[in-house]
Amino acid sequence: MATLPRILRSIALGLALTIPFIVMELLNRINYSYNFPFVLFIVLWLLASGFAALITSLSSGIIQGNMLADGIWKPTGKVVLLLIIILLWLVIVIDQMPCFLGVANCD
Repeated sequence: MATLPRILRSIALGLALTIPFIVMELLNRINYSYNFPFVLFIVLWLLASGFAALITSLSSGIIQGNMLADGIWKPTGKVVLLLIIILLWLVIVIDQMPCFLGVANCD
């Protein structure tokens, strides 16, 4: 039950990291007739929420001091997963930045 606020914080942080790109897409592409890329923003939101959940889990383990009690593989796996999530999120944002900025043929 104590993890529910942590999950809600992760969801909210993921949404906060994704909303600026949604606003840019809506404002800069309003003159073009196209289908809104819902899947793109859902993936960005899920990646950002997963990042927030993992970083919260890692930081709470460090603060509580039980990081080494789990063994070395669990925290190392989380760090590797964090790096993968960061790279995926950055690749998607860099690839889609022309669309967010309103370039006519961005795909």
